[in-house]
Amino acid sequence: MTRPTRFCRVAWIVDDMDSTLAQFRDLFGMGMRFGPIAPDIIKAGIDEHGFEPIQLYVPAAELPFMQGLPYPLVEVALAVDDCEETYRLLAADDILPSFTSPLPGPDTQEHLYAHGFGGIPVMSCTDGDNESMMEPFLDLEHAPVPKCGVVVVAADDIDAMAAKFSRYFGMTWVATDAGGLGARALVGPHRIKLVETPSTVARTHAMQCVLSSEIMVEDVDASRARLEAAGYKVLIERTFSSGRKGWYFGKVLAGMPIGIYDARDDAEARGL
Repeated sequence: MTRPTRFCRVAWIVDDMDSTLAQFRDLFGMGMRFGPIAPDIIKAGIDEHGFEPIQLYVPAAELPFMQGLPYPLVEVALAVDDCEETYRLLAADDILPSFTSPLPGPDTQEHLYAHGFGGIPVMSCTDGDNESMMEPFLDLEHAPVPKCGVVVVAADDIDAMAAKFSRYFGMTWVATDAGGLGARALVGPHRIKLVETPSTVARTHAMQCVLSSEIMVEDVDASRARLEAAGYKVLIERTFSSGRKGWYFGKVLAGMPIGIYDARDDAEARGL
């Protein structure tokens, strides 16, 4: 069954995987799995929550997949119906991958675009291919909370960028609350939120174009208390129509800026 394009993970380079795993565990109770791919070069963690921290064992300059990327950010990955069809559509407009990764389990590949999306590193992969290599593995939509609910990405012109994502990936957009992260915002069921003119706080804590990875949690007040007990302060507050709050904390998870919101507010967070 064909499903619309949607966000599936965000990947970035971390300095120390052990301390990163401790943060995931202690702050959110999230775990991590590790595959056998190139263990002498990288250690890449992944799980159903949509985060993929990567530790490098060789300099980034020596790794072909890192060429042209906005270090430490590696990718904002999109699950598409057919990765190769998406490749052909992009190539017709001279947008070509900066790197193509083989996926040995399903015997397919995924394409990383360091260029073509205004500084947003986009990974395109066929829906279900990555999950099939680590079964049992639920995709992000079916995974339990806590998990990455929305990735907030800065763009100079969100209307133009939304149109580009719509053209190549069939993604739909609606205006939404920028949540204090910028002047205007667009979002959609795909869990990508585009923000124009980032606020000073958002710019200060951004990981390149990623302003925030919003974590959907079961008890947002308890999550806030845990983060504050660990020494992190609320930098921005958002009020949902339910009356519940969402909170932005800036750089928390090995340099990744994060916010939190209650799972019951997920539809509003995505503009549904």
